[in-house]
Amino acid sequence: MIIYSLLCPACDPPCLYFSAGRVIKSIELSSNKITSNVTEPQLHDGRVLAVAVDVEEKTLYFSDQFSRTIKRIDLQSNKIEIVASEVGHCEGIAIDWVHKYIYWTDNENDRIEMSRVNGSDRKVLFDKDVQNPRGIIVDPVHG
Repeated sequence: MIIYSLLCPACDPPCLYFSAGRVIKSIELSSNKITSNVTEPQLHDGRVLAVAVDVEEKTLYFSDQFSRTIKRIDLQSNKIEIVASEVGHCEGIAIDWVHKYIYWTDNENDRIEMSRVNGSDRKVLFDKDVQNPRGIIVDPVHG
């Protein structure tokens, strides 16, 4: 489900994307120049904490704390859509670009979840003996 379009273009690769409160910004690594916001504040209900990029698909994923969602931005078409809703406090997102999965932490509900990058096949991976999960990374090549 597409909900709105980006107003500002992403930077020219290679780029570093980061959360800056209610917006996502980017830095062009070739020039060390911070480009304009990738997203604008009015496009989000709340605070952006976690970000991850699928370089192959040119898609950026992020958590929106107020709406309790994970969204993705197609950096070519500038469309934004919801990938997962009813997400707890998400401070970490990882993309398996090989198998096309997204993983995220939920330190409000003490669990780690996953789904396909389009939001289908969502499931809880771990919810026992997990306390305050935050950062997460995946190695899709070596498992």
